[in-house]
Amino acid sequence: MELTEQQLVDELQNIAVATTNATLAEGGFVPPPTMHMFCSDLGRQPYAGYVRSRPYFPGDDAHTAVETLGLVASFVNASRVVLAWEQADLQIALQRPGELLPTGRACATNGGSGPTRRTSASGGMGTVSDDIRPYGLC
Repeated sequence: MELTEQQLVDELQNIAVATTNATLAEGGFVPPPTMHMFCSDLGRQPYAGYVRSRPYFPGDDAHTAVETLGLVASFVNASRVVLAWEQADLQIALQRPGELLPTGRACATNGGSGPTRRTSASGGMGTVSDDIRPYGLC
């Protein structure tokens, strides 16, 4: 059975959360911000692939690394993207002021029925708010 685009998006979000849980439990680290791209021009198999941000230093370098993901999506003419990142880690790297967000994997997607966001607590580190504050990533 072939998955629909929405089923594939849902599965990617589940995988992002499971990966974060596993890497936190096993090694105490989280995967880098990751973007999955879909291109409607590809027809029945719209999944074009994924990219991860490069390693970055806190501050302006983190902003540049994450912003570069958007350039890749534009180069492949992506009609839909799924972004996944760990909230607290990215908040620290981007040096965002305010109360530290709980540890948890956040996923955001555009396209389909409009922008959607999903969060999940990772590694038993607490509850994640529905307000994931995506920092303009979608």
